[in-house]
Amino acid sequence: MRKQWSAFLVILLTLAFIVSCAGTTSVAPNPDFKAELIILNTRPGITQKMVVLTPEKPVASVILFNGGFGKIEAKGKADSPKIGISKNFLVRTREQFASQGFVTAVVDVPSDQLKDGIDPAFRISDEHMKDIKAAIDYMKTKNLPVFLAGQSLGTISVAMAGINYSSSLDGIIMTSNATKPRDKWFTKWPVYKNYPNAILDFELDKITVPALVVAHAEDSCEPTPPDRAKTLQEKIVNSPRAELKIYTGGTAKEKGCNFWGHHSYYGQEEQVVNDISAFIKANL
Repeated sequence: MRKQWSAFLVILLTLAFIVSCAGTTSVAPNPDFKAELIILNTRPGITQKMVVLTPEKPVASVILFNGGFGKIEAKGKADSPKIGISKNFLVRTREQFASQGFVTAVVDVPSDQLKDGIDPAFRISDEHMKDIKAAIDYMKTKNLPVFLAGQSLGTISVAMAGINYSSSLDGIIMTSNATKPRDKWFTKWPVYKNYPNAILDFELDKITVPALVVAHAEDSCEPTPPDRAKTLQEKIVNSPRAELKIYTGGTAKEKGCNFWGHHSYYGQEEQVVNDISAFIKANL
């Protein structure tokens, strides 16, 4: 009887451990890169966390911006960071980017936006630009070329940063691009009345660095229609190298804006990361 109770207790403790870990992914120790939790002072009284992966012999730096409302719930100790939200395409492939030889930073939302995350209006604000500039300046201390990459609504952040900070950057990558606001967003976020076609209405001619536009031909997420990807590429007229990459195939399990569908390149992450990495290395 005592052995049965002992076995039952072990099962309960194991289940409790699994539940406590659910939703959080640790950056597991990896001999190929060092993981750090970095906290930046971006504005007076405001901080912003980044999880940074540094390979042994990096060739460039890339800052990744989550889609949706931007949160990754970065936590943990300085030398053992954890990410609470990691399903977005760029966030879940962060280690693949580090393995390509890039110092890879995944940006969390600033401390004044922790409750609800960053909405599209905040993504084009001066405050957000200051937060992004602080991240760029930190990565500049690595003495490596700096690229920005954003997924879905994260492309708003990257496009606006490319407009404001081309002189500080070496290139930008936009995947599953936010080019069509939902009808209800015009009421929810009135800023869209000035940008009825989202980033297509930005001053994209001010982007003067290499730019890569990535889309999936079967992306069924309403705000990121793939048929507008070429228009986006063509509007970046002053980039020395504006490229377009449209994918087909994959093993999508879901439709719409979900993480396990074409919107997030499910089933072909390695190919997409390799192509983005090739673009970065070609523009060093």
